[in-house]
Amino acid sequence: MESYILTISFLKLFEALVKVRFASELNFGTNEDMGILEQSTDKTSLVPYVNYVRESVFLKLPYRTYKDMKERWETSALALSIMARLLDAVPSLMIHMLSDSPLCRTVGTILTNIICSPSYIL
Repeated sequence: MESYILTISFLKLFEALVKVRFASELNFGTNEDMGILEQSTDKTSLVPYVNYVRESVFLKLPYRTYKDMKERWETSALALSIMARLLDAVPSLMIHMLSDSPLCRTVGTILTNIICSPSYIL
């Protein structure tokens, strides 16, 4: 059994940075304003952090052992909060997250095979 104090601390820091960085953008009301956000946000700088939160923290939660089960729930809540805020503020991150997903690749392959098959009729 382990303790994940450093992971929780990192997630709290990252959540605070995300809150500050996207606070004003999340209060925008028009599509024009969202376009400005999309242009002003360097999405590539977020990718390693989003990947870490998603793959190294969130997806591995069920496989870890915890000294204190409260840490498991705190870690999952922080990871979900971060991903939800980022997806609200930068919708194109959803495309990145899904395109990197093995599930999406499998579904895409199946759909491509179905559509490209000679028996497929529009």
